[in-house]
Amino acid sequence: MGQISGAKLIGKALKNENVKYLFALCGGNVPIFDACIDEEISIIDVRHEQAAVNMAHAWALLTGEVGVCSAQEAPGVANMFPAVQHAWLECVPVVMLVTSTPLSSTEKLEFHEFNPVDVVRPMTKWCLKTPYTPRLAEYVNQAFREAASGRPGPVLLDFPMDILISPVNEENPDVQIGLTPYGHRTKTRPYGNPAMIKKALDMLLKAERPLIIVGWGAVHAQEEILKFAELTKIPIIPNGPMGFIAPDNPLSAFCGSIAAIERGIYAQVDVVMIVGNRINDWIGYCLPPVFNENVKVIQVDIRPEEIGRNRPIDVGIVGDSKSVMSQFVEMAKEVLRKPGKKYAWLQELEKVKKELEQIREKDALAEGSELILPQRLRKEVNEILTPDTVFLIDGGDSSFWSIDYVKSFGKVRKYIICPGTHSGHLGACVPFAISAKLAYPDDKVLCITGDGSFLFNAVELDTARRHNTPFVIVIDNNCAWGMVMVGQEMTYGRTCGTELSPATRYDKLAEAFDCYGELVTDPTEIKPAIKRAFDSGLPAVLDVRTKRVPHPVNYLLAAVSGPENLPFKYV
Repeated sequence: MGQISGAKLIGKALKNENVKYLFALCGGNVPIFDACIDEEISIIDVRHEQAAVNMAHAWALLTGEVGVCSAQEAPGVANMFPAVQHAWLECVPVVMLVTSTPLSSTEKLEFHEFNPVDVVRPMTKWCLKTPYTPRLAEYVNQAFREAASGRPGPVLLDFPMDILISPVNEENPDVQIGLTPYGHRTKTRPYGNPAMIKKALDMLLKAERPLIIVGWGAVHAQEEILKFAELTKIPIIPNGPMGFIAPDNPLSAFCGSIAAIERGIYAQVDVVMIVGNRINDWIGYCLPPVFNENVKVIQVDIRPEEIGRNRPIDVGIVGDSKSVMSQFVEMAKEVLRKPGKKYAWLQELEKVKKELEQIREKDALAEGSELILPQRLRKEVNEILTPDTVFLIDGGDSSFWSIDYVKSFGKVRKYIICPGTHSGHLGACVPFAISAKLAYPDDKVLCITGDGSFLFNAVELDTARRHNTPFVIVIDNNCAWGMVMVGQEMTYGRTCGTELSPATRYDKLAEAFDCYGELVTDPTEIKPAIKRAFDSGLPAVLDVRTKRVPHPVNYLLAAVSGPENLPFKYV
């Protein structure tokens, strides 16, 4: 054994965590790049640091692993911030490795002197300016532990340059502890209180109109929740993870909360169990007028302080959703002995679902518009998707129309809403598509996005082209910031600053990056254009010209929130 640099310790620690990709933009962090090369960790070098965090975020959602990204000191770190708040609000495990000026230069006004820890602390689970080179691997271990444990979230490690490049003796005990390739975090998942689970199960089985709402915190419990639903015949609505249950599954109530609110489904529920999902505005806080005033609420969450947020809870169960739902399954088996009877409630839901599908089919095929209807665009896309397609959604109105029409196949990590359900971070479609192709290299990757959201990270087409990650981006181009515009129209009766130019050609932008681009103005050409885009073998952009049709969610949110809140909801 001899001398080893701090950067090399970081590379070895990342290897021990089975990291495959580091999403990054170069600068003072290149010693980490060099260490990753030695450990056969691929560097996906981006054109903007925000995209690096977006890609790490996407990697976590797509694979269930911790995503890792890196940026240089000062402006590089600052460019990460929009995507950091996205990972924070969506509770996604991301480890950020950044650099800073030497500790020995503190307060000397050295070029790029900036303390990122002070700035990111409010939007990270944990952050640290690393003070001691021999413990760098240990700090990396702790970062992964903090990011992935309990409720996941982003963490940041700041490596001052003198700490990063200093050599240390490999026999140093701190070095050896940090490089031990096991034992740095437990895989044990906390179980719930059996008495509370029994009480909740009793409530659910006595209910006439029970419902399970699942969030991203329940994705790893998909198998257990589906087993429980099958045993008890209780329907499921995903609030965020839209691929959680296939829409043709009889236990699939609706694909998302918006349709359930729109059709008054929540208002009919007498007992609701919320698993891995915060009680937020997307489910009306489980309060009137979205839910009825007598609804009984069961909440399963990993964090005790989350139980009872926004409304009183009838049964609160603290624990990991996978562990808790395995307890529900075993207890249900004992109580029921055989699968429960099918509720009349399920038959009612099936009837409403079919009626809604007929309405959507009619809307998609409506005539009289010179431009392609957003409903028609989704109908065409939906008809060509297969279980081997990773489907991504971005934008405002664009996202809601896609949720309505484009169905999943029950593959929860292959149907991602890029803006999330809390953050609303627009423009991540291209970074997410790159990560999707890396995670599923043998599958097709397709994303529908709006024209406004697309340009936030369109420059990453260059990254996709350089790293040979082909996908198809379908732009729902209605030449507007659609949801903001309709909010202006409802609130002020006029618009300003929400129109986008019809002269902008996003297909030509793609061609400028040596990617495939095509303009689509005929609805009958949507499917052939998508086929040509995939056949090109390149990152591809289809600029589809659509009519601006506000999604009903705009008016629904206005009705739920109250007219006095309109300026704050939409502007």
